[in-house]
Amino acid sequence: MCPNAALLRDKVMRVAGNKLTTAIWTSRCGELQDVQVIFTALESMTAKVFHLQLDKCKRRVNRLVYDEIHGLLSEVDYRRDFIKLEKLAVVPIQKIYLSATIPIYLLQRLWNMLAAPPTTRTICAPFVQRNLRIHRVTLHPNDDRATFLELLLPHLAQQYMGDQRQGIVFLNAKQDVDDIHAHCISHGIDRSPLIRQLRLAGERRGIVDGWRCALDYRYGNPHSRNRQCQLCRGHRCRLGSWSYSPRTGVGPCRAERAARIRFFDCIPPTPLSV
Repeated sequence: MCPNAALLRDKVMRVAGNKLTTAIWTSRCGELQDVQVIFTALESMTAKVFHLQLDKCKRRVNRLVYDEIHGLLSEVDYRRDFIKLEKLAVVPIQKIYLSATIPIYLLQRLWNMLAAPPTTRTICAPFVQRNLRIHRVTLHPNDDRATFLELLLPHLAQQYMGDQRQGIVFLNAKQDVDDIHAHCISHGIDRSPLIRQLRLAGERRGIVDGWRCALDYRYGNPHSRNRQCQLCRGHRCRLGSWSYSPRTGVGPCRAERAARIRFFDCIPPTPLSV
């Protein structure tokens, strides 16, 4: 299972490449026959109909793999049905929960929500940089998009992930996707295939649920007057020159000021312990 449609499609394509029969199950689907791998979303797995379908084909299913299980922690506040996943604990099939970003200190809370048995094993892959955290940005309904971007982008800049320092931004509105995309174009980041795909997807749908923009950024020299933008590949923006401020140590370009996006210092953060 996966938490959203984008990940579902990605997983189906990967499995289909290994010549395995797959199916994406929703509450509107009929019976599943001769299927080796079943993909579904968190909401669908809580439905009674899914359990009936699972009973019919469980002879062929020997594993239930829950990918991106940390979505259960981040979404439970407004999707109460996620708590019903504890019903799957009694299904006599071995279950595997996968997550690349859940901190260790949240594991016990996750096991409690899933009603996992005490024999559940936790296997952690070794980290080169132990700096992964789940961070939540809250926006008041009366705030405008500029305020939202001011809250969001500092976290992207200060809490990088992985050796490539790639940030993931989850947006709810098409306009937010357009704002981020416009900023990427101004800094020459539109060459990324993922950015182009998300741009096309955003144009096909007005309100989106969890669109992600993967933005590469690099830190500039903290002692240099020619700073880098956190989202910029080069040392200068194509739409304007830097206006360095000795007081703040930040040099926003014209495109950033026009978009009312406030950037913070480029000093890398201290690695965090999981």
